[in-house]
Amino acid sequence: MRKLLYIVISALACLPVFGQEIGRGIAVSNTRTEISDTELGVAFSLKASGLRLGSDDMVTLEFAVEDDTHRVVLPVVSYCGNRRYHYEQRRNLLSDGHTTAPRHIYKGIEAMRDYASDYHIAMPWQEWMEHAALTWREYRHDCTDKTVAGNGILIADLCPVSDGPQVWLSDAELFPSLVSFLAPEVEEVKARASMIELFIDFPVNDTRVQPDFRDNRRELARADSLVNVLNANSLINIHSVGIHGYASPEGTYATNKRLADERSRSFKQYLATTYPHNRYMSSAFSSSTAEDWAGIARIIEQMEIPSKPEILAVINDASVDSDAKSRILLNIPWWNENRKYIENTLFAGLRRIELKIDYTVENLSNDRARELLYIDPNMLSLDEMYRVAKEYDPESHEYLEIYEIAAQTFPNDFVANNNAAAALLQQGFAERAYPYILKMGAREESYVNLGAYYYVMGDLGLAVEYFNKAKMAGHKQGETNLQKIR
Repeated sequence: MRKLLYIVISALACLPVFGQEIGRGIAVSNTRTEISDTELGVAFSLKASGLRLGSDDMVTLEFAVEDDTHRVVLPVVSYCGNRRYHYEQRRNLLSDGHTTAPRHIYKGIEAMRDYASDYHIAMPWQEWMEHAALTWREYRHDCTDKTVAGNGILIADLCPVSDGPQVWLSDAELFPSLVSFLAPEVEEVKARASMIELFIDFPVNDTRVQPDFRDNRRELARADSLVNVLNANSLINIHSVGIHGYASPEGTYATNKRLADERSRSFKQYLATTYPHNRYMSSAFSSSTAEDWAGIARIIEQMEIPSKPEILAVINDASVDSDAKSRILLNIPWWNENRKYIENTLFAGLRRIELKIDYTVENLSNDRARELLYIDPNMLSLDEMYRVAKEYDPESHEYLEIYEIAAQTFPNDFVANNNAAAALLQQGFAERAYPYILKMGAREESYVNLGAYYYVMGDLGLAVEYFNKAKMAGHKQGETNLQKIR
């Protein structure tokens, strides 16, 4: 069945409005209608920014197609505090199907985050809809009350436009069959590492770790917290502990080398004394970097200062030894004039100790994996996460959430980003899929989902281009998809 998309032109009264604010911090854009012989489809993009909700609060957006005598309510979009989310989940389960399932429901809203989604729904066409409106209402819920916070019109008239531009629109029924999921490598051994930087202060020319000196108590508490968390986790087996000390470039290289070495060993002794029954602490490997010139280069690169290229050239010159670098830099006016600031402020952040603990995690049953997924996803492998996802309907909120958690837990993993994009694209959520699409790059394995992305976005030309690339690369789904979309 061919579908037509009616594009917005402000001069035409019966076309949708773009970029409209609907409620505090919520905007809708890219509004459009899809009309076929038997269906009416409406689609738009939503973005919520700066929402401030308590744990018991919820904001619900209700959309409807209506005229003077008819009203069809569409699935809502809800933004929930943590407790409210669980309450709504229980209410939906106990409703016996008498409540309309939400199109999107967001859990634990954070004011500093943006929440973007693509809304697309189709319904049977009825004659009265020809001049009906698409409307919205915003409800605010707290622990005791529900109030209407606003209402308005997204599309004043759903009538087709005879003289407006009409473009091809993708068929949403094809979305699930166009995407490609990849199987992750099964981790026979789930090797993990946790690392923290500790800014422990030492008295001048002293290398002993003194817990009561300056802010050391707080820094040591961070180290203790990491060690205790790993020790207490019955799923974790620690295999090695590494300690690396850094000194800053003031003074001579020989002095800094001695200080970095001795402070690293001193911290190892602190761990061995604090955890006498943990053999990995007493056998920790210690190493050091006498002068962290790479660190000071990263700091200078972020600054807007005179002579910046000249300073960086000296710092990055591997042929010049450390003591000579310090002398040469003093001949650069900005460096010499700001010497105290550099040593007291910039160098202070370089004097640190890195504590790295390598460990393995036991393999998990589905029940244990489901339990830990939202508490500590680092304990799971991709394969374990996907096994949990398969327990849910692909159109459910939980299914999508698990694939996105997987991509956030393994942000540089190609399979994790590919599969998060696939899970979202099969439901038509192109905007949410876009960050994962970017991380995939232009590898051969990404061509199918790149084609699916452009198809969902309504760009048939680019969809065909990438499906053709997949076909030429030997991926049979590229050829299959080309047949489906023609």
